[in-house]
Amino acid sequence: MLWRWLRAAGKRIGIRLRFTGVICVCGTQSVSLDEEWRADIRIRRSLVFLEPPAAGDLLDTYALPTGKPTSAVLYRSPSVIEVAREEREPGRLTVSWLPRDPITLYAIHEHENGWKPAATFDGPAVCAEYECDMRTGMFTIECVAPASFEAAVLFRRPRWPKRFNERQIVRTALQRLKLPVSSPQITDGGMRVASVVHGPRVGERYLLVAFRTCGVADCEAWLRQTSLIGRMQRAAAGWVRLIAPGY
Repeated sequence: MLWRWLRAAGKRIGIRLRFTGVICVCGTQSVSLDEEWRADIRIRRSLVFLEPPAAGDLLDTYALPTGKPTSAVLYRSPSVIEVAREEREPGRLTVSWLPRDPITLYAIHEHENGWKPAATFDGPAVCAEYECDMRTGMFTIECVAPASFEAAVLFRRPRWPKRFNERQIVRTALQRLKLPVSSPQITDGGMRVASVVHGPRVGERYLLVAFRTCGVADCEAWLRQTSLIGRMQRAAAGWVRLIAPGY
């Protein structure tokens, strides 16, 4: 009761404290890509409530790892009541919800939500993000595509810089591929990638990056071409071509 009072008092002055009266026993985020490489993202979680939630306690967040706009068709789960939507920062939409039916404390409650981003994921690498927003035992991230993957890596997203752009994601993923750590499983002829996060901490964000066939080489070439040295080399080559006829 004291924690609920503190959360209510904090909300009145603009301070948001997390709801601690729910635990996620296990969950799965599934990213299904169609033939046009458009994503259908579904999240399923098995929850246990330790206390009844109030409006504003339960949140679902929709966001792309690169921070691009989340313009999308959002699914509405038939088992919940949507309370409010808010874009707390660019590219991250938060939906507040409550269970439609009365909950039973200390019993499993299944919650499912999902969305379809407007963006396509037809590049040499596909990236999915998971953010731990409550105490969680185990969470699985999986991606199913119409073509095969050659490699994949899961890593915890650094807290700094706050805006971890596409270039930084690719560079970090390529670096992690060279480390002697366990990698996500690639099955179903290379078209399914899955990785499990055990005991994530609240507030941590994880990135699953899967490289399509020849994607590692393509991403390495892209990093070289878009680097400062690469841009200077291309500019110098253009300058040489420009003045060469004058010799």
